[in-house]
Amino acid sequence: MPRDDHVMSDLSDGSFVIFGGFVNGSRVNELAKFTMTNTQTISGQVLQECSNNQAQPQIRASCSSCVYNDKFYVFGGQDDDNGKLNDLWEFDCAGNSWRQIQI
Repeated sequence: MPRDDHVMSDLSDGSFVIFGGFVNGSRVNELAKFTMTNTQTISGQVLQECSNNQAQPQIRASCSSCVYNDKFYVFGGQDDDNGKLNDLWEFDCAGNSWRQIQI
């Protein structure tokens, strides 16, 4: 499935996470982790499925992301109606859970 408009950030163990993007013409809010298993192979794992669950960031495009202390952060972007989002979310890679940070 081709993906674009996603955000990617590196973790301290050498793996990286990718959030969102477009799949088959629709925006998604999936979160996936990829790890290099050797010099020729990358293994992937979906950490969070695409969902309208209030306990994770809504589907969006053009957001910003970073990793700090092995926690993945997503800020802002645009919703499906191209409205501007002004929210900040933290994904705890160890606990496999999202939490919204009030700003």
